[in-house]
Amino acid sequence: MNQSAQQPDFWWLPKGESTEDWLVGVGHHRPLTPDDQPSPSMPDQERPVLPGWWHSLDQQEHLSDAFQLYPIDFLRRWRLACQNTNVYRTLVLFPTSAGRESMLGPFLVDIDNGQDDIDDALQVGRQTVKLCVEQWNIAEEDCQVFFSGHKGFNIEIRPEALGIGGSVEHQVELSCQKLDVIRRQLRQRNGLPDGGGAVSTAGTGIDRVYSKFRLRHPYIRLPDSVNAWVESNSVQMSRLRTRLSIEELNRLPLAAILSRVVG
Repeated sequence: MNQSAQQPDFWWLPKGESTEDWLVGVGHHRPLTPDDQPSPSMPDQERPVLPGWWHSLDQQEHLSDAFQLYPIDFLRRWRLACQNTNVYRTLVLFPTSAGRESMLGPFLVDIDNGQDDIDDALQVGRQTVKLCVEQWNIAEEDCQVFFSGHKGFNIEIRPEALGIGGSVEHQVELSCQKLDVIRRQLRQRNGLPDGGGAVSTAGTGIDRVYSKFRLRHPYIRLPDSVNAWVESNSVQMSRLRTRLSIEELNRLPLAAILSRVVG
């Protein structure tokens, strides 16, 4: 039985797969300040570890930094323990039974504008969905879109629809190749030279979630959770990571999207 309907976070699971057969790691951090945020151009080996990361609950139900794998149903408890704020799960799912490969998913395109030009990030989000449909004939049911809650948009695609499978290492390599195609074609469409960090003239970028040999960003923010951060004036801000239909992504102006999710 496919249990993904009961866990909408896992809409992308292949048919016949049950969430009961998989384990996940979890994450949570305090609202980040501008000083905590790594620059997108910072070399990978120099990217700082986010402060205050927690990855489990101890026996007293207190947050702990010890990494632990949990059944997927544990995510409900994790949301409650962290007040549903800045909560994540691992992009990799780990099998409950021996002899099975771990699974990576969904394929993630993380679109951000470092200058808080969210409207430009929205335009890049629209371009990305259109590109994926044209390039790989992605069906609407194989794609989900989220406003990240802060300064960008997330495009999630069912890995099967992109031919991504095999070992996790192979899945990461294939995902890296697909992401490189998206980044390169967006730069071309927006008149930018190949090889730069931005994919639009207003500085919107696509985070390099995957490198050729490993996950650079091994966690994904949970849907309908609060994205909280601290502005440079020390004021804490928050919005929900909220799902949009493709029709809403293409039709709604930014003000209408923000009005639905401002915390």
